[in-house]
Amino acid sequence: GRECLQEIIKLAPETRVIIASGYAANGQIDEALQEGAKAFVEKPYEAQQLLALIRRILDEE
Repeated sequence: GRECLQEIIKLAPETRVIIASGYAANGQIDEALQEGAKAFVEKPYEAQQLLALIRRILDEE
């Protein structure tokens, strides 16, 4: 969860992280985004939904 995100950002700050969860509360989502996650997708999700999100993130930079 958050510890993994923090470690990824610490080791490779250029990494673009998408958080996927079926249990995240809005506060947790906001915290993850503030800590460096690029996006959040709620489980269950469709492959096309995830692909569109990945494309959007890759196109941002």
